[in-house]
Amino acid sequence: MKLYLWIALLLLATIPARAGLHKMTGRVTDSSGTAIDGASVSLLYPADSTLAFFAISNPSGGFSINDAKEGTYVLQIAMMGYYTEYVRVDLPAANNNNLGAISLKQNIPGTLLSEVIISGEKVPVRVLGDTLEYNAGSYKVKPDAMVEDLLRKLPGVQVDNEGNIKAMGKDVSRVLVDGKEFFGNDPKMATRNLPADAIDKIQAFEKKSDESLFTGVDDGSREQTLNLKLKDGKKTGYFGEAMGALGTPDRYDASLRAFKFRPKSQLAALGMFNNINKFGFSFGDYL
Repeated sequence: MKLYLWIALLLLATIPARAGLHKMTGRVTDSSGTAIDGASVSLLYPADSTLAFFAISNPSGGFSINDAKEGTYVLQIAMMGYYTEYVRVDLPAANNNNLGAISLKQNIPGTLLSEVIISGEKVPVRVLGDTLEYNAGSYKVKPDAMVEDLLRKLPGVQVDNEGNIKAMGKDVSRVLVDGKEFFGNDPKMATRNLPADAIDKIQAFEKKSDESLFTGVDDGSREQTLNLKLKDGKKTGYFGEAMGALGTPDRYDASLRAFKFRPKSQLAALGMFNNINKFGFSFGDYL
């Protein structure tokens, strides 16, 4: 419930209208006209299917997207148990940019639809219970980007200049990799050293305290947590990068990041050698 309230506050915040920008509304229903709550509504750029805007349908099925620029988009509406619907949107649109009701067809196991269903589709953001899950491939970053750069692209996630992270309005105190601790509980160890192209999904949720998990008694304490799910090709094996640079006379910068992952173990080698006062990673503030 807290997740939905936070998303609603984020998406329904009043923003002054500006020239050339449009507010788009609509409603998500099933084939009987019943409202669908919690459907992910993604406005995509048609050229490469990257995310432009994101919303979640409310209990009455309504959604609203603010400050969209004029142009052509693809609206993707997804909900577990239903086939994903795609709608072409040209802004400005008729009826004051109100798309009306958009119906989703229920995905009943063992049944076939006459139309072609797109397989392997990627929904940029979706709600899974109390977890907000981002599809990393929907957000463009540079080829050499780290996870921290990727996080800056995610709606609802903020990263300050020191690398501190907020998700759903709360400070992130822990970053996991495939559900496991990544060399201690310093979030920056993962976000500043793992390459963005190794990540498949990013999950944001509130984790019970270690004491609660150990005793089985819920003490009410929660930690805002991110879980980085690795791509299949990165879950087992080695990956990393080496970098070297020369500048003005007597100035140099070199670094190495190497990772080894196994189902039950993790190994990392991190090194930096320079004389330009550069500090590239955090490890518990250098314990």
